[in-house]
Amino acid sequence: MTERAYSYELSRELSAVEAHHFSMTGKLQKKDAFECNDCRIPLSCTKWGEDGQRYYFYPSTKVEHHMEGCTYASDRDITDKIKKEIEEAITIITQTGIIVVAKSKKYAKTNKENSEESESKEKRTYQTSNSGFKNQAQNKKLTALATFVELYNNQEINNEKKNIKVEGETISLDDYFVDVTDGHLIENQNRIFFGEAELSAFMSQKGKSEILAINFVDSDYPPIYSNLEQVKKRSNTRNIAHLIGKESVLIYFRGSLVEKDGKKKFEPFNDAFYKDLYSPEN
Repeated sequence: MTERAYSYELSRELSAVEAHHFSMTGKLQKKDAFECNDCRIPLSCTKWGEDGQRYYFYPSTKVEHHMEGCTYASDRDITDKIKKEIEEAITIITQTGIIVVAKSKKYAKTNKENSEESESKEKRTYQTSNSGFKNQAQNKKLTALATFVELYNNQEINNEKKNIKVEGETISLDDYFVDVTDGHLIENQNRIFFGEAELSAFMSQKGKSEILAINFVDSDYPPIYSNLEQVKKRSNTRNIAHLIGKESVLIYFRGSLVEKDGKKKFEPFNDAFYKDLYSPEN
């Protein structure tokens, strides 16, 4: 349920209300000629060419959801994505398949200057969105951190079975999740680190941005830092910003512990920390 999207036909962003109006006047012809202006998945508009009470954009296919960290994704988009991914994951696991931990796609920004370019990109996007079915019985690529948290905490799933592939390594959920209080540092391996943490915020040295600091309680792991404004923008991390100042909250972080210049620090699995943070608390 996205309120705004990029129109291939008009070569600009517009609201769902505008898109519906243009569908009634004939200025726009295709209800699915839209894409998310952040993660660029194909979108369609509701109530095309007919009256309705509410208008919004939704993913055009069942296999593509808003990417991790997308600023246009609504709370419902995130909930629907996680629900769908969990269903797919359980199906794959019961079929003795492998779940591949995939990185969120990062698209370069384009000027989208002419309709010819837009039409070719529409075709490319459509083909891409339908290319994920072929190997679904054998394995499935999933991106949402919350999905893996739900699987890990699902009592019906065998966490000791090796059915998770991350960066070419096949491991179990028990191996994938690391309790930050167990006293043993796991380095140079992409894992999901979790534990109670204290959250605070401070201004960057240049004073241009506010930084979220996550300090795990009773742990030897270093703090995690992320741009607080980016955390607030996204539906899947906005709750973390609201938890700042609480005594302690449960935090999950996906990434790896590395050593640089003699100092241990975390690096995210994706290209930004805010894409790899999750808390079930509100």
